[in-house]
Amino acid sequence: GKTKETLAALQLLTKMRQRGIAPDIFTYNNCMSACAATARWKDALTLLDQCHREPGVEADIITYTCALRACARGGQTKRAIGLVEVMKDRGLKLDVYAYTSVIDACKQARLWRRALDFLNDMKEDGIKPNAVTYSVVIAACGNGGQWRKALELLDEMKEQKIKINVITYNSVITALAKSSKTMSQGQITITSPDEKRETPPDRDQLWYKALRILEMMKADGIKPDAFSYSNVISACGFAGRWREAMELIQTQRADPRVRPNIVSYTSAISACARSGRFVEAEELFSDMKNDGIEPDRVSYNSLIYAFEVGNQPEKAVAIWEEMCNENSKISPDIITVTDVLGTIERSGNKYLWETSDMVFAEAVDRKILLRSDLLDSIWEMDLSGMTFPVAKAACRYALFRIRRVVQSGEEDAQDVTFITGVGKQRQGNPSESLNDKNIAGTSLREYMQQVLREEFDLPIFSTIPKSAPGTVVVKKDMLDKWLLL
Repeated sequence: GKTKETLAALQLLTKMRQRGIAPDIFTYNNCMSACAATARWKDALTLLDQCHREPGVEADIITYTCALRACARGGQTKRAIGLVEVMKDRGLKLDVYAYTSVIDACKQARLWRRALDFLNDMKEDGIKPNAVTYSVVIAACGNGGQWRKALELLDEMKEQKIKINVITYNSVITALAKSSKTMSQGQITITSPDEKRETPPDRDQLWYKALRILEMMKADGIKPDAFSYSNVISACGFAGRWREAMELIQTQRADPRVRPNIVSYTSAISACARSGRFVEAEELFSDMKNDGIEPDRVSYNSLIYAFEVGNQPEKAVAIWEEMCNENSKISPDIITVTDVLGTIERSGNKYLWETSDMVFAEAVDRKILLRSDLLDSIWEMDLSGMTFPVAKAACRYALFRIRRVVQSGEEDAQDVTFITGVGKQRQGNPSESLNDKNIAGTSLREYMQQVLREEFDLPIFSTIPKSAPGTVVVKKDMLDKWLLL
């Protein structure tokens, strides 16, 4: 492969020196081009240094461009930018290839502003960007979620009648999908299962723009690939546009060249989840398996989220059990347990509390929750940073563990401390807007006092010490009363 070719080129250079044959600029450029192709930036820079010290050899624009390419592909953005300054200092006029190479380095490091700066420098130097240059700048904007700039550059290419390929279009769609993800934080769009009409598309919505780019590709005679579809579905997924996502999946399934991949399916499941369409989410999950695609943890978590928004606790627990099965290739993580416990809590079904306890205990056994060093003492538990449902399950876990220890005679009862912090609840998960209105805006500290009073067979009254306002304490005499039950 290319690595062997690079090694062969470097070995040839060594043999030339051993035989007293002085390498010329063409030899250096060929060797550095091989280094660039395999991202061997250290070798490229070493060769550049040797070239400077070689009598009668002058590094030219090709030499430096090869070094730039090697640094870009090796993720050495600062070195690439530094080389541009060296080139200017040495009086070398950068051409389209050199500029494109340093812009590519900026893309790799997500420095979209620097990429645009180099594009402007290029134009000021009277060098016309080509299709590759535009594609790389648009990709840099895509990596940075700068969808407006990506669309502007696409329009610029059209105005200049520069041929646009599938990679460039995909970069624009990526920018829209990434921005759609950012804008979707904290939003859910639940629709009724019986709803026949969908909200008409807002032309300013990013998912709609992504769909338009897909249509534009087809109109320009460019065939979208699987990557094109998966990113458009992602944009639809973050906006909860489940109908559009499912239609795109069906389009992919009908074309063997662009069969849906795991990203497409998971994004479509996410779209259904955000809209509470758990039946459709289940169908997609099943279709994915039938297409021979193994669901990953993200797919499983997306399905559980659909059950959470759709208020289907039994289904969420069934998926949890499937993931915990010893034969399962995918194990649950903190997102899984948080959403499963959240689903149970929001169902309001007290008959599922024991199930919640089992889920939490399994999560502890799997070291998903509660680090081992936090389990050394049963008389103190840190709940800070936990969602309300997880904190509630942790509280029950702690108290029932204490009951077993005290009743077995291993330890005597004492004060129990729950560390909560003093702040209001953090709105981290979009589904947290589904919380009971009675606890919306409540601090974890206040919520835990409420849980202790209302969620046990005997109300457990607690205090908040003045010396430690971020804690909730159950005194020994109160604990004794509960333990006697």
